[in-house]
Amino acid sequence: MQFDKTIRENQHGKYIEIRVVNFDEGIEFALQNKIPSIHLGNTYTYDIINNGVDKNLPVDFKKLELLSPYLRIIFIQDTLANVINPESIYSLKNLERIHTEKQKFALDLSKFDRLSHFGGAYWKKLSFEKAYSLKSMVLRRFPEVNLVNLSELKHLEILHVYHSKMQSLEGIQNLPLRYLHLTSNNLLNDIEALRELKELELLCVDKCKMIMEYELLQEMKCKIDVRIINIRD
Repeated sequence: MQFDKTIRENQHGKYIEIRVVNFDEGIEFALQNKIPSIHLGNTYTYDIINNGVDKNLPVDFKKLELLSPYLRIIFIQDTLANVINPESIYSLKNLERIHTEKQKFALDLSKFDRLSHFGGAYWKKLSFEKAYSLKSMVLRRFPEVNLVNLSELKHLEILHVYHSKMQSLEGIQNLPLRYLHLTSNNLLNDIEALRELKELELLCVDKCKMIMEYELLQEMKCKIDVRIINIRD
């Protein structure tokens, strides 16, 4: 499988796409061109089936150390089957944004001093409770019944929670949240913590069918932008 050397661009700047089968070559290319963002994904199914590429090819995160001076954003688009030296990801001292699917390796967001955004699915080896630099978070499939694990993120202004098992918003009441998006949280029924969010500007509630506190939502509509979408779906 040939490495795609296309340098793409989105709202966060220039980036390249690297597949596991081309990992070493992709890292060298990113280093040569001082690319600030990489999108890392598994080998395409086509190449696994038709070209005999091993889907469990190792990915040595030690190579990421080469990108430490330049890399600001990393997207891990798939669950990586075989990561070697996963702790080397902490060498990326300038990392500002992490987007990832569920992984097998441990990831402690508090070890990135400049990290301002995390987006991804939750897994047991993910730790964010002391990631004080975070300003925004997109969290999917969070298994806890409340958001107490987020209660110390004192700079968190933007929070999206999707497909979680939470029943209560307890834990966010002392955060400086400005934007809160709640989508497909089918067990959520206690939203009293919203009363304490003094900085909140926008609340979006979509497909959270257990919420019954309509009076509170109506009360909030007089003060901030409240968007209720398909609350019963």
